[in-house]
Amino acid sequence: MRTKPPITRRTSIHSFITATIRLRTGRAASLTLITALAITSTVLTSASSASSLSPISQLNALLFSKSRVMSESIQPNPPSAKKVAAANVALNAAAPSSTNLNTARRGHTSTRLNDGRVLVAGGENSGGVLNVAEIFDPATGLFTVGGNMTGARVDHAAVKLADGRVFLIGGRDGVGTTGTTEIFDPTAGTFTSGPAMSVARAGHSATLFADGRVFVVGGDGGGTAEIYDPAANSFSGAGGSLDTARSMHSAALMLDGRILIAGGRADAGGALDTVEIFDPPAGSFSTVDGVLTLPRVQPHLRVLFDGKVQIIGGNNDGSMEIYDPLFAGIGAYAHVLPETDPCPGLINQILASQTRAALFYLGSSDASRDRIGHTITELAGNQALVLGGA
Repeated sequence: MRTKPPITRRTSIHSFITATIRLRTGRAASLTLITALAITSTVLTSASSASSLSPISQLNALLFSKSRVMSESIQPNPPSAKKVAAANVALNAAAPSSTNLNTARRGHTSTRLNDGRVLVAGGENSGGVLNVAEIFDPATGLFTVGGNMTGARVDHAAVKLADGRVFLIGGRDGVGTTGTTEIFDPTAGTFTSGPAMSVARAGHSATLFADGRVFVVGGDGGGTAEIYDPAANSFSGAGGSLDTARSMHSAALMLDGRILIAGGRADAGGALDTVEIFDPPAGSFSTVDGVLTLPRVQPHLRVLFDGKVQIIGGNNDGSMEIYDPLFAGIGAYAHVLPETDPCPGLINQILASQTRAALFYLGSSDASRDRIGHTITELAGNQALVLGGA
């Protein structure tokens, strides 16, 4: 079996970066750089005493009374990525460790539990692949160590099962790609080993079917797929393979029961602009006519109420496009933040919606959004947790 080539990663880690983005409020939920971006235009325009300052200086003035560390983090002239990484380390050391990640990480998974907390599992940092997990509680804004996993893993997949447990699948364990799995029980707070997959996978996707089974695809040289049945606690073949073997793609269950698989990296490492669909009853894959406007790696997929699927981000131009199952095609390419839009509050509205995913990418001019290997987890109350990365 062929293995995918290593993906180039930056050595600096956003060791503590966590963001809680809230709609129509400037209330900070954690001591981070990115929280400043959540301040709405309503709050900005109501601060008449800061009207003569530059936009970033206004943020400094507004945030000073709310968070001393926050106000000191934001400068009128944005620092380089290296300087920001150094500042992150300093802030993490100065602030209580429980308000930020206890362990810096990238390539991890973040899964929202039934009670609203978030399980952060695995990943890697300069010390290697991690086997430690953490729990974030949005009610308190605190991270607590969640215990050790049964094995270290990065670039794995995680999905919340119908009974509320979290299934963690495959990844790299520091030696190579693994086919092992494990299950986290939030009630007991423990990890237990699960059944092995038929092949080792890393950078694959895991999607929950309506009947509670889990569809796992890609992350191997053959583009294979298999299905996990929690009732039997075992895997079985899905009946077909991807037309194009891929990893680091994204997948979503559409309203008609089929699964959309978008973008990723080819076995040779190049980013992909193709989209495929898996039909569960037929057990087969088909390629969507046409291609994405740009190749996308791990885009955010959002299924809309009318069945369309937004394909957001996954590249460096802050764009999105839409797959329409009615016409079986891709279109409506647009920049999430138009370059010529004069509205100063538009970015805050974007950060308060799921299209925010398009603004987080490697090479962003905004240091807090310049990252790779992070996760964005949707929370209650139109909030989102942006976590880790490099």
